[in-house]
Amino acid sequence: MKNNFLDKQVTKKGYFKRKLPENCFTTSSDLEKAKIAFGFIQNHFNWNEKYWPSRKVNVKKAFEQGTGNIFDINLSLYNALQALKIESYLVLSKTRNRALPIKVHPVINEFNYLFVKIILNEKVYYLDATDKFLPFGLVRFEAVNGDGRVLDFEKGSFWEPIAMKTKVTESIRVKLDLLEEEAIGSMKIVKTGYKALDRRRELVSKNKEEILESFESKYPYLEIEDFNIDNKTDFEKSLTETYQFSLETELKNGGYIISPILISKIKENPFKLNKRDYPVDFGYPKNFTYILSIKLPEGYTVKKLLENKALSLPNNGGRLLVNNHVKNQEYLLFFKFSVDRSVFNSLEYFNLKEFFKEIIKAQAATIEIIRE
Repeated sequence: MKNNFLDKQVTKKGYFKRKLPENCFTTSSDLEKAKIAFGFIQNHFNWNEKYWPSRKVNVKKAFEQGTGNIFDINLSLYNALQALKIESYLVLSKTRNRALPIKVHPVINEFNYLFVKIILNEKVYYLDATDKFLPFGLVRFEAVNGDGRVLDFEKGSFWEPIAMKTKVTESIRVKLDLLEEEAIGSMKIVKTGYKALDRRRELVSKNKEEILESFESKYPYLEIEDFNIDNKTDFEKSLTETYQFSLETELKNGGYIISPILISKIKENPFKLNKRDYPVDFGYPKNFTYILSIKLPEGYTVKKLLENKALSLPNNGGRLLVNNHVKNQEYLLFFKFSVDRSVFNSLEYFNLKEFFKEIIKAQAATIEIIRE
């Protein structure tokens, strides 16, 4: 199989050994070797936006041209890792816009995506060098579609659940100082995994003015005084955005009505059907955390709090937690929800729909601050 697969293009490690940078061979850490090789192939190639090859695959020609399809690029990565004697395997999958592959008698032409699996110190990593924004250990979201077919040229191929080890999180921490006619505050937004990937794509083509304009257009009630973005091009680290802002507040009947959750609200339930006959596949577990503190003016208190709640989806599917209170002239809110599984069957659909209904309700709620 190894010699016949994709025109014998899995046996080109000698060619890539000559092309790899010298520090691939001088570092003692296999993980560092793999990261250097991954970065080298990722930076060398430009994806031509094609998936399954319509021609015979030729990784040497693709490498010389610096452009190729999904198979050209990730076959090159596989050969480079083989040259470094790193335990690596090819993985076939189908993109999410296609039906799941038939498992009983899989046919190679059913697949249209290829990425690489490596094992280092008993830890599994999935690699995809086709996208300049992908960090080490993450593949394109569209390729995460059920199980993948791992190709072991010694022991034969097998199915394996594809689960990314990189966590997908969004964490927001807001501090507000409530004054008579406005609130001034700071906000820190930290994103990882696919959340960070999507945001980096938004940022790459924008200058500082355009980023500011886009943010204020999305949240017109916030006036940004200053902001900073860290790790925009360091994909191994969390993407961190910090903002200094002012928030217009209106005094009504001696009090303020404030929506504590300022950004990243889910405004519409993604689950609208009364019944669903097929599974819900998020692709990955996700986690959202929002922490807020408001320093209250002297003589003011919170008359109406949010409803504290703790809800869980059955079968460890997820959790919603809302906790808010006033302490030492400060309003404190902790809001968190998580979807802890990628796939939910049709029988779980109603619970999932109600879960998101509660999230939206909690995020839309307001507090009332009045003079004592």
